[in-house]
Amino acid sequence: MTQVKSGVKLKTRICILWDLRKKNTQTLFTLCTLRLCGSLFLSTPIAKHLPSSSSIALGYSRNVPNQTIMSQIEKAQAEYETFPQTVESVIISTVSQAGIPNTGYTPFVMDDAKNIYIYVSGLAIHTQNIHVNPRVSVLFIEDESKSEQIFARRRLSFDCTATLIERETETWNQIVAQFKQRFGELIEVFRGLPDFRIFRLTPSAGRFVIGFGTAYQISGEQLDKLVHITGNK
Repeated sequence: MTQVKSGVKLKTRICILWDLRKKNTQTLFTLCTLRLCGSLFLSTPIAKHLPSSSSIALGYSRNVPNQTIMSQIEKAQAEYETFPQTVESVIISTVSQAGIPNTGYTPFVMDDAKNIYIYVSGLAIHTQNIHVNPRVSVLFIEDESKSEQIFARRRLSFDCTATLIERETETWNQIVAQFKQRFGELIEVFRGLPDFRIFRLTPSAGRFVIGFGTAYQISGEQLDKLVHITGNK
């Protein structure tokens, strides 16, 4: 066995040899790989242990093929574009003038530029906080009942700046109509309540997490570019 020098990363993987003729497991061995100077080294010669009739998938590659990377990013991009519409409410985090954080939730509508609109009561703590501090964080998160792994729920977060939409303006009427189309006649009740107000939350940056090891930073003027986050960043 090759000795491992200090500071060199060691990766150990247990592999199973599968005999294609007998279709059963013949043996187990430990495959150690050293990542050194950008190269891959095997710590033990294993070829002599492999029967000629056997095949093995090492399952380790230092560089993922470009086509694979592109397909993963394209898949993530498509999921990112539609993910907000899989939920009807968004978790919203604000901070008071005294620096006290608050988290709540509210239904929302979203435009093509990824601006998020919320229709909230003036009595809500997050509404009061927004008036004194327009910096807002929002979180779209997968329903627990639909998640395959509770520690890796799909989620999308944005850092936003809030702007109040003036009542009875053309923009205000358009957003009210979108809320009514999505949430029904209750919006007409809100429309008649003077303390209810609409804020536009404009994202400046974000992060989309699909699962373990699949987190993406969101960038670009249109927030349309995903950059895979790795341990090296």
